[in-house]
Amino acid sequence: MNARFACTLVAWAGLALAAEKPAPPPASPTLEERVADLERYFQSSDISNVPVRSGERWAPGRVGVSPAGLGVSPGPAHLARAARIVLQDGVTAEAPPKSEAEKAPPAPAEPAPPASKTEAAKPADASLAAVSSALEKGYGKLFEGAQKDEKGRPVLRFAGHDFLFDDGKAKTPEQRIDDTDMEDMFVQVYPLVNPTEKVEKDFDPGRARVEEFFKLLYGGTEAEVSKNLVSVDFCGTKVRFNAKCGAAAALGEVARELDALIEKNPGVKIYTRELGGTFQWRMIAGTKRLSNHSFGTAIDLNVKKSAYWRWAPAATLATFSRKDWPTELIEIFERHGFIWGGKWWHYDTMHFEYRPELIAFSKAAGPAESAPPPAEKPPAEKAPPPPKEPSAKPPLKGADLLVPLKGKKHK
Repeated sequence: MNARFACTLVAWAGLALAAEKPAPPPASPTLEERVADLERYFQSSDISNVPVRSGERWAPGRVGVSPAGLGVSPGPAHLARAARIVLQDGVTAEAPPKSEAEKAPPAPAEPAPPASKTEAAKPADASLAAVSSALEKGYGKLFEGAQKDEKGRPVLRFAGHDFLFDDGKAKTPEQRIDDTDMEDMFVQVYPLVNPTEKVEKDFDPGRARVEEFFKLLYGGTEAEVSKNLVSVDFCGTKVRFNAKCGAAAALGEVARELDALIEKNPGVKIYTRELGGTFQWRMIAGTKRLSNHSFGTAIDLNVKKSAYWRWAPAATLATFSRKDWPTELIEIFERHGFIWGGKWWHYDTMHFEYRPELIAFSKAAGPAESAPPPAEKPPAEKAPPPPKEPSAKPPLKGADLLVPLKGKKHK
């Protein structure tokens, strides 16, 4: 056998062996490909209750009761989201098998130490990103963004000045007001829901203020603030208000809307008479902190129609109702960046203060977060149980306990 013939024979043998070897199976679609196919189907289909295959059977309504908590008739976008959940939690037959590590139950986590009362007062809402967004909406170009100081701590920069975002201290409500950092001003979300009746203890959104921050915005001394004041016609009364940061313009818009409201509802007029005042450089009563009246950014309405917690017995803090004030008046102020002192636990119903950053923060938080927290209710005293009457009947068991007994009421 010559060399050429031998090489030809070997080549044919190799081709024969290759033909006998089975072709590799087609690659299964990836999870991302299956999700994309289902999303395209859902987005292009006019459906209200899509069947999703479970194993080898079609189970109508699987999406409607998915872990996403969807309703009976979800829309296409929700169905696409449900499809992703269904695929990822391994419901479909095509879902890849879970590894042994995934099947193993997670190790029990060590119980976290109970949070202190002061730590629990700081919700996740007061994040750096959320606060930065609210400050930008409230004060525009004056806010120059979040930076880091030489220690690596986040700071908020205004007009070249840095304000520490979080000093890291655990604080009581009183300490948060007396020793305030920028985050503290946003810990409690100002409620935009009206009317408000009662609030929980020490719920005072807006009373925590970084004094140096407001000095930078409106003036650091009485003389500096005075230079920034302009006259505003407030429902027939000339008042002085700070022109910086749009405060005076916002009060002017409030006055115009109140004039229109008074035409429709003359009963509101009494609240805009005999005003308590606007600008006055002074400390808050009982403290060493400057009032926002010092910056010409707050207005007190008719004192005779007002309630103030320092003028009343301490017991009224828990029982005070805020429903007497006209909702339309409060909403007009809030619409233009003012908060109302009547929504504080330490109530001050005559007081409206220009705080556009807090209103922006509340709007971003949404209606659920910006609703007033429920007031604490004292535990009801339990009445002693009535004496048992002797009975010859055997005690009830199981489902029989659900049957009302004659002559007795279920609580």
